[in-house]
Amino acid sequence: MIGVLLLAQVIVASSATRPVLVFDAASGAPVTLAVVESGVSRAITNGAGVAQLAVTRDDSIRIRRVGYRPLAVLLGQHAEPPVRDTLRVALKPVAVSLAAVVTRAPGGSGELGRSSTMRTIDAAREAGVVSITDLLSTLPFVAVRSARGEATLSIRGGRAEQVAVTLDGLSLTDPATGRADASDIPLAALATVRARPGTDGTSGIGAVAGSVALTSGEGTLVSMRSAAYGARELEAALSIAPGEARVRLGGSWHEARNDFPFVNTDGATGRDSLEQRANNDDARLALFATAAWPMARLTVLATHTERGLVGPMNVRIYDADRGRTDRLFVRGVMSFGNWTTAIGVRTQMLAYHSASAPALDFRAETVAPDFDISGDVESLVVRAGAGLETGRATNIALPTRSRAFVSAEREWSWHELRAVAGVRVDAIERAGTQPSATLGVEWTARVTPFLRVSQAFRAPTLYDLYFASPERLTTRALDPERVEFDAEAGVRAHVGDVEVSAAAFARDVRDAIIWFPGNFTWSPSNVGRERVRGAEGQASIAGRWYAASLWGTIMSSTLDAGGLTLQTPYVPEVSGGASVSLRAGSIGLTTTTHGLGRRAFTAAPASSSAELPAVLLTDVAVHWHATVAQSSLLLTAAVTNLGDARWESVRRYPAVGRSWSLALTLVP
Repeated sequence: MIGVLLLAQVIVASSATRPVLVFDAASGAPVTLAVVESGVSRAITNGAGVAQLAVTRDDSIRIRRVGYRPLAVLLGQHAEPPVRDTLRVALKPVAVSLAAVVTRAPGGSGELGRSSTMRTIDAAREAGVVSITDLLSTLPFVAVRSARGEATLSIRGGRAEQVAVTLDGLSLTDPATGRADASDIPLAALATVRARPGTDGTSGIGAVAGSVALTSGEGTLVSMRSAAYGARELEAALSIAPGEARVRLGGSWHEARNDFPFVNTDGATGRDSLEQRANNDDARLALFATAAWPMARLTVLATHTERGLVGPMNVRIYDADRGRTDRLFVRGVMSFGNWTTAIGVRTQMLAYHSASAPALDFRAETVAPDFDISGDVESLVVRAGAGLETGRATNIALPTRSRAFVSAEREWSWHELRAVAGVRVDAIERAGTQPSATLGVEWTARVTPFLRVSQAFRAPTLYDLYFASPERLTTRALDPERVEFDAEAGVRAHVGDVEVSAAAFARDVRDAIIWFPGNFTWSPSNVGRERVRGAEGQASIAGRWYAASLWGTIMSSTLDAGGLTLQTPYVPEVSGGASVSLRAGSIGLTTTTHGLGRRAFTAAPASSSAELPAVLLTDVAVHWHATVAQSSLLLTAAVTNLGDARWESVRRYPAVGRSWSLALTLVP
């Protein structure tokens, strides 16, 4: 016993405390909640990815974290510089996919062989952004379309069903419609928003045209907002750290009348008239929670939304109609050595009530559980999973549909050359088996050229397959739409404070599922081919007191159907924007301008009479930072649509003109 005590004293006496910085090998972002162990101590990395660990010179250190490959480091290999200096350790993610829970650093290489763009919620608040819808609408290469308060996305000319939206890897897509409505997600729940244009052949979650990845935020905050047209909002989040866990709970409440004036250019009298939007109010309640442990993570989001279902500008029969949407998303992730498992479920309830025509009342409920497992098999990253889609709706039969997949990826490096190749096979009930492949290559240097080619597919949604209007006796049989070819070639450069990227892209889709007007109502059909061609670029510069960015896209998107070449609805040939931020002490000014060129509002041969006019929108915000009782205070005043442009993101659904907002955010 005395010998054991003496040996322990010798070990303690010869040990020293050394900081260990753990970061993501792919992005350089710090990895929090990683377990760092030596022969004499154990620690957990903090929000900066740093752990203070007692070590001896010849000790070995073991690092583990959910979603990453375990790593052992022999400290003797890092004896120089001195043992008390920070030891930097890079962890490699188990799988390179949307399921990764690490936030990639701004200006980093992003996903291999492709473009991407990211914005932090903190920067968005300073710019006067008051909702996730506003944030997404000013994100480069992303277009937001809204008719009745929802926020569906388009990337590179893709339809809403072709864009995948995730929160910490959890899909936010409604299994019935194939669309992800982001309008009810509170800013307080988030840390970053990243958009990745282009097909993702190995994700398999509908990323035909691109994807948007949301990551959960950290810290405690309270935010209040008041804005034009009766808008009021309160958001809050509380972070606690019981034991080795980090738990964050929060919620938001929002209401608005939205009874803005608009010019009715489609009146029955043939004359333009100034009218007031009616039954355009909305109320939202959201609750969110995240819990993270070194080897596990849980994400929960629940939302409740009520809206007046306003009709087109000259249709007032909807003035008493109401809509309600309830959603619940849950996802748990656990790590076992080199393997990570995830279980998630998506539920959604949609209800529609017509006071003037109760026979049109409608209700739909959907549930979609998912399971997947990913890990390393020698040099391959493999992933497999399965899930169900089921639901019920008024006058619509929505049978259960099962699905499963398996995928494999491998990455190679030769000096500065990096490449990744992947293949995925999906089996979906009543849609068959669909293989997809992807290849990305880039030369990593100060100037980085990159190339990516990919395939993918999208199965018909439950509504595509089983929706029939009262006038249609039977539904149409639909085939999955198939991305036969999606490619981009471009270059990224980072010189000093300047970052520049540009890419040319092309996408060919066979059997694209398009909703065309039929004899009586809209209905889905397969078209022969959808073709997208274009080029995009972005540039940014940042200094101590300024930051500026510029982006733009030139694109052609057409549909080949029945021997005709049709313009894809709502895809502008030219779009872009610019943002400038200035700081002087605690005060800052941000101005953002974004524009859309002329765009067709229906699938028809090119014609100026079937196009919406071009629009240019400018937002201006002033913010002030202060410290109150050791807390950070941010006060923001903003004016959106400064030029009071009268425009429509969807034809005959006017958007609000000039409006204002005041926001106060307190971070203890």
